[in-house]
Amino acid sequence: MRIGPRRLFVLLAVCGCAAALAVSPWAAGAMLSAGSSAKSIRHLPARRNWPVDHVPQLLLAAARALLHASPGRRPRIVGGTSGVQGQWGFMGFVIYYDSSGTAQFMCSGTLVSSNVVLTAGHCGADETTGVPNDPTGYRVVTNAVDWTDTANRVVSSVIQVIVDPNFDPVTLEGDAALLVLSSPVSSPSIPLWGSGTIAAGEGAFVAGWGKTYAGETAFPPENVLQWAPTVVQNVDYCANDAASNYAYDSSTELCAVDYPADDTGTCPGDSGGPLFVNATSGGPLEIGITSVAPTDCNTDTADYFTALEPIDPWIQSEIAVNAPPSTTPTQTTTTPTTTSPATTTSTTPTVAPSKPALPRMTSDEARSDTRQVLAGVLRHAYARRLQLRISCSRTSAVRFNCGITFSSGPNDYYGNVNVFYTTATATTTYWSDRFTVRRVNDHCYFDSGHRSRCKVESKRGTY
Repeated sequence: MRIGPRRLFVLLAVCGCAAALAVSPWAAGAMLSAGSSAKSIRHLPARRNWPVDHVPQLLLAAARALLHASPGRRPRIVGGTSGVQGQWGFMGFVIYYDSSGTAQFMCSGTLVSSNVVLTAGHCGADETTGVPNDPTGYRVVTNAVDWTDTANRVVSSVIQVIVDPNFDPVTLEGDAALLVLSSPVSSPSIPLWGSGTIAAGEGAFVAGWGKTYAGETAFPPENVLQWAPTVVQNVDYCANDAASNYAYDSSTELCAVDYPADDTGTCPGDSGGPLFVNATSGGPLEIGITSVAPTDCNTDTADYFTALEPIDPWIQSEIAVNAPPSTTPTQTTTTPTTTSPATTTSTTPTVAPSKPALPRMTSDEARSDTRQVLAGVLRHAYARRLQLRISCSRTSAVRFNCGITFSSGPNDYYGNVNVFYTTATATTTYWSDRFTVRRVNDHCYFDSGHRSRCKVESKRGTY
């Protein structure tokens, strides 16, 4: 379960291999894209051993057993162990075929509703253009830790790929995507981190079907899901351990490393899988999506994850918009192969009570919401604004992407704000946002003759 400062999924057509990363007893994986440069290795500064009292004793026992494994034999997932059938229902094995039926890459994902799978943005879009992949190329296997297990697996086709509107295939900003399944499945979904904070030192887990050691060439690398423990690190550590060609953003990303043992980590093929902790309810809570890690599966350097709290409003909005009209689907048992797409069996579910439909967002509402975001995020700079320009383009019935520019004091501001409806009641419609705003000194940019040397500061998140 490791990837380079690039994607954690592998393009088979280029390198002929697959990759995966490891998470705890509830994470998924993807493949590392070919050509990603290896992450530079830095000496890890001293860190104290964080408490993991909340980790189930069964998992602690498994972790201790791994730490005492024979040094001549590398365990699974890079320090992981095999998942047990019945405990990983929320995990999804994702594979993509080209138009000729040849498997191109694999990733992992998690069920976040009965018909929506969450994965990495680079598992859902073209890595060069950022354009969503053809949904008909996907097959998703759920309800089985062994994706070849015909007795338990459920194979679904995909009818829509929804990529985070802020996804940048170059920087991997907004590295998240949703796969809408053709029919709902009965496997349990995993709850997502939507509020509160995750403390440095929090014991966590990763999981996936990716590689278990660098150089593994089998595709897919593992039939059985692997998981492993890790530890969430603080902002300074994440920034210092990042590769020189990877721009870590503390407002939208998390990082983790298995300290102090340094025995576990992600590897190519784990992309899209979860970073999760144990919630107070006793079950798993997904807090991140596997995104970036060392290409050599080195376990003493950090793995990086798309943080879920900033993008949870977007996820919940898309889940609501794409909710199926049923709550009791019947499982199907068709299985894909690595040479041709599988056929999906549809079911006729029971009709559930309908929810209030989201109204169509207007451009005036989008512009008004954008102004609220800017006022709340930039405050005094926005209050002193000059020459504000907002240009909004519709991306769906309930969503707009609004480009913004203005000047304030010695600086120029520019960027984009995505505004969208999330939920509705009989009397109220609720909206949320994702923003990226950049600031640069006006004189440096326009008058110095050295634009490339001007410092550009960025601010991202949700208001």
